[in-house]
Amino acid sequence: QLREFSDIAKKLHFPSKKLVLDVHTRWNSTYLMLATAVGFKEVFPRYHQVDQAFQWVLSSEQWEKVENVNQVLSVFNEVTNMISGSDYPTSNLFLPEVWRMKEILQLKCVDRHDYIRSMAEKMAQKFEKYWGECNLLMSIAAVLDPRYKMKLINFCFPLIYPDSEYPQHIQNVLTVLHELFEVYGTAHNSVVLKHSAAEKAAVVSQSVSTPCVSRVSTARSMYRDHVRTTDVIRPLKSDLDIYLEEDVYVGDKDDSGEDIDNEFEALAWWKFNALKYRILSKMAKDILAIPITIVASES
Repeated sequence: QLREFSDIAKKLHFPSKKLVLDVHTRWNSTYLMLATAVGFKEVFPRYHQVDQAFQWVLSSEQWEKVENVNQVLSVFNEVTNMISGSDYPTSNLFLPEVWRMKEILQLKCVDRHDYIRSMAEKMAQKFEKYWGECNLLMSIAAVLDPRYKMKLINFCFPLIYPDSEYPQHIQNVLTVLHELFEVYGTAHNSVVLKHSAAEKAAVVSQSVSTPCVSRVSTARSMYRDHVRTTDVIRPLKSDLDIYLEEDVYVGDKDDSGEDIDNEFEALAWWKFNALKYRILSKMAKDILAIPITIVASES
């Protein structure tokens, strides 16, 4: 049967590709199956003439429904491919793409076609559970991507939340961001104080054993102790304040004028800027490394 189908496709000069069966629990596989089937829609009536037992010959209206469904699923397929195509999908990559899924589902839940609304409502129920569990982590990670910061949050939240709700969601992101920074700041100061205490103990020990060099060692240790003490004092503006106030990172463009964004790595950026953002860089490295699984299941 497959050989006969393939022979008809070749006679009609269709590309030498095969039909694809979906995995019913994965949205992107359903998209690939339907997209491939649409490409062969002229072959199915010819195959029916050869095999009368084959009854899956769709009308033009049914093919239109298939194409409308695929327009919705194409967004999910694109997002899945963009993230899974990354060698190391850090958590900052998710929100810029996943919020599009939420926006599309919200729009399609009020679509003029009953079958689109029904499909979108079922998908939205599954998606909302995922969104509720991951949206805050994805949002914090996105803010810690120098290409996005709060600009992405301020852009996409009004699109995916009602006017009465999105300001509070934006504020939640800022609140949690500052709370996390406080935790990392406290840990940083604790380490600094421990180093300072260890340095003082070493100076005392050295002054007893080698009094001839105690003056030089003590002078250096006094300076280092001063630096560490002032490091513990909270500045008027924190790493986080400075980072959020600065402009977002804008990459270069290629010869055609397109943004070169695929090669940017947020973790590498934070490593390069670790001296400037001593506390925030540690926080960013930890959060960006948290694994998140892309939602592409439960269709």
